[in-house]
Amino acid sequence: MGLRLPPDAVALLRLPARARAAVARRAELELGPAVLEIGGRLVPAERGAVRWALGAVPASARGRLARVAPAWALGLAAPAAIARPPGSRPLAAWLRALGTGTSVVAAPGAAFLLDGERLRLAAKVGAGLPARRELGEGRALAELGPAARAAGADVPEVVEEAELGGQPLLVTTGVEGRPASVLLAERPGRREELVGRIAEWLLRWNLATAAETMLSRELLEREVLAPARVVGTLVPELERLVRAVEGRPVKLVAAHNDLTTANVLVGDGRLGVVDWDTAAPRALPLTDLFYAVADAEAATRGFADRAAATNSEHEQRFRNALGLDDEVADLCFHACWLRHAANESLRPAERARPFLEIARTVAARRIRMGG
Repeated sequence: MGLRLPPDAVALLRLPARARAAVARRAELELGPAVLEIGGRLVPAERGAVRWALGAVPASARGRLARVAPAWALGLAAPAAIARPPGSRPLAAWLRALGTGTSVVAAPGAAFLLDGERLRLAAKVGAGLPARRELGEGRALAELGPAARAAGADVPEVVEEAELGGQPLLVTTGVEGRPASVLLAERPGRREELVGRIAEWLLRWNLATAAETMLSRELLEREVLAPARVVGTLVPELERLVRAVEGRPVKLVAAHNDLTTANVLVGDGRLGVVDWDTAAPRALPLTDLFYAVADAEAATRGFADRAAATNSEHEQRFRNALGLDDEVADLCFHACWLRHAANESLRPAERARPFLEIARTVAARRIRMGG
């Protein structure tokens, strides 16, 4: 049939068991492990791996998964399998060599090594927008991870950085827990508790990394005015706010910069925080808080309306602890949403842009109230 794979390549055969066996035979491929696609991941059809993957899928979606994967539900063959050329290395052997485990969960750009049902290692290949990276994830974990852990969160540790197929490879230790976004979709009543835990950790981390500086024109241009011009909103109003606060002292803090509820894992007594590829050692305060609170509220309503969830009862505690006056707090509010709205502008036009709505409507109301 003309299918020939290079050494160490793999093929995913999304076919019934007999058909994929026939294809592998004709293409002279060795048929490897059966897999399921769960929550965007290719998961070995092993009980521990499947249970682990299902833990990251909202309960409302599990019934649909059972319907689309009845073969697994019945204990029969999985609906796909991995095939590879004879003599090539087993799937993700490079990852397995870094630690002991029973199965590898593979997805585009990522792999996870499991020991039973415990996540031991996680690997990423490529991914991310280079323009948004200040440190890169490996360096961010090395520089920012210790203080984040000391503040009370489980954070991955770097095991290896290298290249794989010309793409950057990062292997880290695993972090246990279920995504807060999944828990909130299942139990919206936990929003206040989870937001409180996230805010407590975040304030401890902010205080541990706070460094006082001045609000320079360069900093204000980078964090507020440049993204406002990209988004095309409130530029004259923000110019006036920038002139009002320029030269004032402010405590910059370390920031995760993508603190969605999907990146917060809830385990036994502790939170885990993952996906540090956009983190920064010095950022305007409050930005992680605004983003996390809005995302948590939106997660309880299917991410239908982030704009309605931008007010935070925790803001005043952060302002008091970090010494932020009203105008500087307003500046941080705008910087948060302008940054995310500017990043949205890099996406295809047909995709939803909720942060643009916040930057243009909710932020407009706040600047009028403050001004």
